[in-house]
Formats: sequence, C-alpha cells, structure tokens
Amino acid sequence: MDDIVVTCKGVTKLLKRLKPHIATWPDEISARMLKETAEQISPAITLLFQASLHQGCVPSMWKKALVVPIYKKGCKSPPGLEDKGQYDVILLDFAKAVDKVSHKRLFLKAKHCGIHGLTLQWIENFLTGRTQQVIPEGHL
Repeated sequence: MDDIVVTCKGVTKLLKRLKPHIATWPDEISARMLKETAEQISPAITLLFQASLHQGCVPSMWKKALVVPIYKKGCKSPPGLEDKGQYDVILLDFAKAVDKVSHKRLFLKAKHCGIHGLTLQWIENFLTGRTQQVIPEGHL
C-alpha cells in the first residue's frame, strides 16, 4: 500500500460536509466554525495531517475523546427526586468498537493486507494512549 496523501481539496470537501450542530471538539472549535472556514483553514489542516502521517505519530489531543450523553425522553431526574435535593449519577465510558479488537491481531491483519511502514506506525500510534472523558450536560 502506498503512503496516504492528504490534499487540500479533500480536506475542504470533508470540512464542508460537517454537521454544524455536532459536539465541539476537545479544542473547543465548533464544527460550524470548521465548516464555515473550510477553504481558509484547509491548507493548514492538510499540513498537520500530512506531517502526522509522515512522522507516524498522532498528536495527543487527537487521541482524546469527549463523550456527551444525550438526553432522549422522559424525566431527566431520577423518579421521586425532582425537588428533594442532591442526587448522584454514575456515568460509564463505553469503549469504541476498535478498542474491543486485539490491537496485535489488528496489526497482523493490516500487515497481511499490505499496510506497512509509516501508515502502520501511524495506526498503531493512534490506537495507543487514547482516552475518553464523559461531559455531563455538555460542560467541562
């Protein structure tokens, strides 16, 4: 497999496809801002991604996920506690599907499929040291 090449045209296209109301990234830049400034910022983002791929290393901030629980329906308060003071809630971090797969097995499969060199190193680096943080009510 050849090295991955990131282009300004591709980055611009992806940024313009962002849904403007999705959650803010850990750097607190909104999807709306990224979408609206896609053509102006795509050269810099292209350089960042291409440098990351060329070095086989992912910036630590790209490995941090913020998880915002979404209220669906019904009463937000636990039953019988609406006006009775403080209550505690337990939030769980759910691993992404890729975290349930053995990384060693994933790498062997990637090598078997022809992925090697810096691309494989980048994938390994991306999967190593990832973190998630639950943000209740969307507040840090």
